[in-house]
Amino acid sequence: MVTTSPATSAAEHSLRAALSDPTLRILASAILVATVGRGIFLTLTVLYFSRFVGLSAVEIAVILSVSSGVGVATSYIGGRLADRFSARRLLVGMVAIEGLAIATYTFAANFSTAVAIACIAVGVNRGANATRSAIIARAFEGPNRVNARAVLRTVTNLGIALGGMIAGLALLAGTAEAFRAMMIGAGLVYLLSALHLRRLPARVDAPRHDPTSPLPQRRVSPFRDRRYLVLTVLSGIFGMQFGLAEMGVPLWISQDTSAPDVLISVILVINTLCVVLLQVRSPAARTTHGAQERSS
Repeated sequence: MVTTSPATSAAEHSLRAALSDPTLRILASAILVATVGRGIFLTLTVLYFSRFVGLSAVEIAVILSVSSGVGVATSYIGGRLADRFSARRLLVGMVAIEGLAIATYTFAANFSTAVAIACIAVGVNRGANATRSAIIARAFEGPNRVNARAVLRTVTNLGIALGGMIAGLALLAGTAEAFRAMMIGAGLVYLLSALHLRRLPARVDAPRHDPTSPLPQRRVSPFRDRRYLVLTVLSGIFGMQFGLAEMGVPLWISQDTSAPDVLISVILVINTLCVVLLQVRSPAARTTHGAQERSS
């Protein structure tokens, strides 16, 4: 007989209740589809560059560094554009371009081409994340906004875990053809996600400015807030672990151990599932949930 703990049951009930909101349901389903493709991408790309394109670990590190730098700039640009144009159309376009870029990775035959494709893929990914944050901010208020972000983060990790499992099939095959077919499939999955995002309601777009109304007061720049800057720097330092997991671990397993390549997929799946479970069961999560109940 299988039993579930009270915390797990409460989390499942909270998830079902949250997904009753049509906007959150559209976002969650689109993110689930896209992150399946991202899970495939994260599992295979570094090994594809190393084994089939012939890039060194240093060259792959440079690709990651340069594309990440581009992503910092595009995340700011994406947020600004989401305040000036239709956030829905902007997000749809960025997700579609990211999917095409991921599929194009299979045509990278040298270092310079790989850098260019990575800058496009990472750039539109970070811009899409900023645009998606603007959409969430407009679609939800107060505790519902916190809850929506928590639900979408859980869905993200579940999608990446599923994508990592699917990518394991290419790792088992171990051929360039299998890698290419899987990565092209990952790109096509992004296009499906983009089509689904077209269903978002118009209210997630920034309100249009009426020329006859008085100009809004100038907002204070967040770059003048020292606490914000410190938190940003600390978040950036903490975020370095993603580079280690996405690049360092796959290269270490494939080049410095006798373990099978499929272990890369296993580790990614275990990592993302642990994140999901700890998000549900952690004291911080229970405290946040209690705070939401008290504020409602």
